[in-house]
Amino acid sequence: MPTERAIDLRNRIDIHQAEQNGRPQLITRPKIQRENCWKDTDNTAFLDTIVRGWACPPIYLISREIEEEQCDDEDEVIDDEKEVRCVDEVFDGAHKIEASINFINDKHIIHKSLPSDSPLVTYIGKKFSQLPNILKKKFTEYEFSINYIDSITANNPDSLKLLWARLNNSGAPLNDYESSKPTIAHLVENVLKPSSELFLGSEIFPAKVSKRGMLEERIQMILALADYSLDEKHLKAFTSRKQLVKLWQEKFIGKTSTEVNDNVEKNKEKWCLILKKVSSYMNYLKEVNCFVNDTGEEILEKAHRGTDLVFILARAVLHISKPEDFRRISTDIATHMKEKYFIDVETQKSKVIRDKKGIGRNGILQREILRDIDTDLMEFAKMKESRCFTKDQIKQKFDNQNGLCALCKDSILKNQSYVGDHISPWSLGGRTVIENCQVTHKRCNLAKGNRPE
Repeated sequence: MPTERAIDLRNRIDIHQAEQNGRPQLITRPKIQRENCWKDTDNTAFLDTIVRGWACPPIYLISREIEEEQCDDEDEVIDDEKEVRCVDEVFDGAHKIEASINFINDKHIIHKSLPSDSPLVTYIGKKFSQLPNILKKKFTEYEFSINYIDSITANNPDSLKLLWARLNNSGAPLNDYESSKPTIAHLVENVLKPSSELFLGSEIFPAKVSKRGMLEERIQMILALADYSLDEKHLKAFTSRKQLVKLWQEKFIGKTSTEVNDNVEKNKEKWCLILKKVSSYMNYLKEVNCFVNDTGEEILEKAHRGTDLVFILARAVLHISKPEDFRRISTDIATHMKEKYFIDVETQKSKVIRDKKGIGRNGILQREILRDIDTDLMEFAKMKESRCFTKDQIKQKFDNQNGLCALCKDSILKNQSYVGDHISPWSLGGRTVIENCQVTHKRCNLAKGNRPE
């Protein structure tokens, strides 16, 4: 098995240095990798391993060829000209390489968590550049064993997934998202990651960072519920939220890398639009105080965020596809959903029924909740509000305005056409209620367009 020094691996990360040395660029965090989750204590423990001269498990690499568009001297893309270059992607062992390289680059210090017999104890708090040369050499000359994955395995998603699980289960067990990441990498890159910004720090996902794909799993659950109507067959098969995601993946994503890539390219715009709508619907409900009690205190519990709220928002997009229609009835929806799922209006406390049934994680209870939400939202979807104000509403506003146009402030004469205008435009979710009505000249209304006034 070949070996490679830490300093050589560091030099290969920079594409220009790699090219100068005639080596493939090293990519430590390709799409299939989960995020770096090592803490300072983990990094320092590996530095202690290095300085003691202990060998670490092999680093697994995949050699790939990638195509890149060619640019001229002014960075403009040259049509139809692509260059093929080789890269080595780290499949397993990225944490070890990054701990070593980042320390050499002075990005880490030696943490105080060292065992008392460590050769580094006297250098706690020091950076690489502050160490004596004899220690620096131990870090730069440390040799990693390199295992290049054969091309057959590298191009077989099932084999990669199996190898990934076996290599990683020695540490923190892989969750469903992490184990499936080698297969759904294209979905992650083109849909889940870009859309995650819509939900970080939100009512659905209050954390600012998604750890181990927790948010990405929730986003997939949203897509599973909003992308198609679950019939009885699917509802009977739906035993958990994880199962729901698997059903969606089987139906719309595929199993092989080729199927996944093709399906993602075909549907990514639609899926991203669905997630933007869900984010908008969530904000509309927030505007009408769906997620707080009468004193302004937050009422959403963990089970609400992961089950009820996800179900409500995803199915709302399915049943009420136009954001302006949802916004018009968002107050009614918020009042109903808040009282039924989030809060007991008599005690102003969050409902506790879930504590008796597994806090929303029981599959049977989840199916019941989903059916109830579907029934409720289908009723709301039938609520059709007239787009035009009544003659009585227009007359009342005309009199209140003393016969003046609300836009130009001139008098509306008998021979002039006038209309009841939505102050908050209908196209943006404005309601046809007297509070949202103003009387204007017809010509002024046409000039206004759909701008709020």
